[in-house]
Amino acid sequence: MEGFLIGFFQRIFGIIQKIFGITQVKRLKRGVDHWNSWRKKNSEIEIKLNGANLQGAKLYHANLKDANLYCANLKGAKLYRANLQGANLKGVNLKGAYLNGAYLQGANLYRANLQGANLYRANFEDAYLEDAYLENAYLNVANLKGAKLYRTNLQGANLQDANLKGANLQGAYLNDAYLIGTNLQGANLQDANLKGAYLNDAYLIGVTALNADFTNAILTGACIEDWNINSNIKLDNVICDYIYLTYETKDEYSNDFVFKNRRPIYPDKNFERGEFTRFIQKGLEILDLTYIKDQAEDTTKDNQEEEEIKRFIEFPPEYKEAGTSILTFFSHILKYKYPDIKATVKIELEGYTLRMIIDTPTGSRDIIEETLQNYGKVVIGKLPAKEFLDDPFEVMRLENQLEIAKMQLKQTEKLLNLSKNNYENRIQSLELQNNVSQNNHEKQIKSLELQLDKLYSLIEKSLEKDHRTNVINNIQSTGNNEGKTNLASKDINTTST
Repeated sequence: MEGFLIGFFQRIFGIIQKIFGITQVKRLKRGVDHWNSWRKKNSEIEIKLNGANLQGAKLYHANLKDANLYCANLKGAKLYRANLQGANLKGVNLKGAYLNGAYLQGANLYRANLQGANLYRANFEDAYLEDAYLENAYLNVANLKGAKLYRTNLQGANLQDANLKGANLQGAYLNDAYLIGTNLQGANLQDANLKGAYLNDAYLIGVTALNADFTNAILTGACIEDWNINSNIKLDNVICDYIYLTYETKDEYSNDFVFKNRRPIYPDKNFERGEFTRFIQKGLEILDLTYIKDQAEDTTKDNQEEEEIKRFIEFPPEYKEAGTSILTFFSHILKYKYPDIKATVKIELEGYTLRMIIDTPTGSRDIIEETLQNYGKVVIGKLPAKEFLDDPFEVMRLENQLEIAKMQLKQTEKLLNLSKNNYENRIQSLELQNNVSQNNHEKQIKSLELQLDKLYSLIEKSLEKDHRTNVINNIQSTGNNEGKTNLASKDINTTST
């Protein structure tokens, strides 16, 4: 009996839910003013509009906060400044919808269809957009701070001046997307597809772009301070006239950034075709002490007065000399900045692996670690030398050292390229000689075969009685030297006798 009653009430409750669901759709279609007034009076009622057909509905300023719109049809709907905070929009169809200035903070838009939707200034902060479809959507100046955009399709979307700070775009499709002036500070772009994307003046500060594909992308004017990349990043045919390595805020109360440390340094100089890619690849291989193979073995020596800082760096052949001189100069930097600290710097080189060992007095380790880190930033251009050293003479000395290292690097590259070209030319020359020798050998064989054929013919004719004289004449005419002619004359005399 008890089970029967429970089942009965469950069925009744389900019917009531359906009735209320239909009523809610009708209420919404009566108009936004009526809907918002009803919601204000009945704020405790759960809004269930899942599966509702609201195609083309005019829902300006509608209060749909925390509403369940699962798989609803809102294609082409007008939702200007609508409140959809925390709403369940899984699988909803918002294709071509107008959501200008809409509030979607914390909303769940898993696999929602927003293709071609107008989302100008919409607020998606901390929204869940995994596997959503946003191809060719208009997201200009939209707020996507902290949004979850894992594997989201944003192909051709317009995200100009949008805020994607801290957003998770891992594996997202951003090919041909407009990200001009977009704030991607701290965003996760790992495995993202950015082929042909427009990233002019973009904020790529502190982004994680491991394995990202920037093929044919435009990066002119972007700031790449502290971006995290690896050797699997694709930068083929990237267009980049210049880049910025650091930034600073205009003032402590401002969110506006000023990009600094332009590369190339001089305003009238731009990267040549492919030069930016080489600049980044070289940074990966050696110059950036953050990105190169940096294996730290931090050993604290108990009951001793010294601590060791170790750095193991493996250099490609062309960078060994320049890299060694840069790291050796760190000893001078330590002596200048901290003359009272009795630290020693030892450089050991084995093959292409350099080992830098710094013996530090107890209590000085943190200072030296920080100095080493800042020195690395100076080397790669992220920190001006004048901000690292206070003495103009020492600044000049450090800058000269870095210029010398660059010259060594260029010189070594030229020598390696020359050696490579000589090696390739030698191979080509040997191949040519081999071909000529083979051709001559073939000609000699053919000539010898021809002579043998003639000889066999002459021998055959010489065996015929009526052709002795002709045979002799033939031998004389085909003889190649005087010796053969004399031999033929002797044969004539013998025959006559």
